Amino acid sequence: MSFGLLVAGFLATTNVGRVALAAQAARPGPRDWGAAVMGGAAVVVVGVLVSDPLLDALSISPPSFRLAAGIVLLGTGLRTLVWPTPAPGPFAAVLVTPELAVAAISFGADEPDAKVLAAAALGLLPILLAARVQRPEASAVAARLLAALQIVVGVALGVNGIRDV
Repeated sequence: MSFGLLVAGFLATTNVGRVALAAQAARPGPRDWGAAVMGGAAVVVVGVLVSDPLLDALSISPPSFRLAAGIVLLGTGLRTLVWPTPAPGPFAAVLVTPELAVAAISFGADEPDAKVLAAAALGLLPILLAARVQRPEASAVAARLLAALQIVVGVALGVNGIRDV
């Protein structure tokens, strides 16, 4: 997998537009922001580090999981495309998501850990901008554009998984 696809996958699954919409609704404090970013980073690090042992324990091949991850990214991307505003709940839940977890596990099973973690760092970097965005209309557009990117990444993962199975 190319480094660009990994970065695109993490940019799409962290979805700075969706995070900005959640921040505009919840008005989180610094502690909430810290918890969200640390939670998202923890999901990625744990997903990458346990990907091989987890898939081995479940007797799932990386290509099969790649196909399943593509389906999850496709479904959650469609949901965000239609409803860009995240469901109510703790603010940290905006980054601790199934799509981020399956992307980290899938990427971690296929690529070297350092490469995946570097791509994740670049994908999480724009989250720092979400706290500054004050326009819901712009945030909704960004959320939908990144959801479309997530759908593209999901389809690419699914096709790649089918081709390798």
